[in-house]
Amino acid sequence: VIFVGALANWIDIELVRKVAELCNDLAFYLIGPNHNQPLKHLPDNLIYLGSRPYEEIPAYLQHANAAIAPFDVNAQPEFIETIDAIKLYEYTAARLPTVATRWGQSCRLFPYVVTVEQQPAAFADALRAVLEQPHQHQAPEEYIQTLDWSARLAALG
Repeated sequence: VIFVGALANWIDIELVRKVAELCNDLAFYLIGPNHNQPLKHLPDNLIYLGSRPYEEIPAYLQHANAAIAPFDVNAQPEFIETIDAIKLYEYTAARLPTVATRWGQSCRLFPYVVTVEQQPAAFADALRAVLEQPHQHQAPEEYIQTLDWSARLAALG
């Protein structure tokens, strides 16, 4: 299970920690710069890899079975609603089933992004569900092509 992005105050690291504890048979990898998030005393299955060069990210995504977007909707609802999280498009283009906390953009990408309340048990259950039936949550090539920047610019006219 992978997360790629800045570990900043809009990411619920405590949620990730609790989900990793509930899903202790899964390995969780966090990739990205840490902006003062507490990463001490992580469970053994939650590994922080730090920042990686952008060109290496596809290789990490290729080896993942699912992705997560644990945005802290409870603490920062107004801010989160303004986010256009490019990572959701990247996860979808990588054909990774994704579980995200529920906010406007994450809901628009269903069924490729499964959204849940910001609660560890619900998040863990959703993660197990997408891992059990990944093909139901993998975007077809036709949809992925609509996420390409050239296709999005062409749609603007």
